Amino acid sequence: MVGKISGVHLPLGGGLLKPATPLVSEGDEVEYEQKIGEPVDEGFSIGVWASAGERYPP
Repeated sequence: MVGKISGVHLPLGGGLLKPATPLVSEGDEVEYEQKIGEPVDEGFSIGVWASAGERYPP
């Protein structure tokens, strides 16, 4: 497979990913790159970080 795969593409939704556990609540202030979601223990999940400093959700 070396040289035959140009990259890895993971879908960010659908039936493959489990939603992250929220670390902030609606109306909380968040900073750029602050972790706002923790991966769940079971299934396939990823952490989530804020892409901008603002009120969550924008």
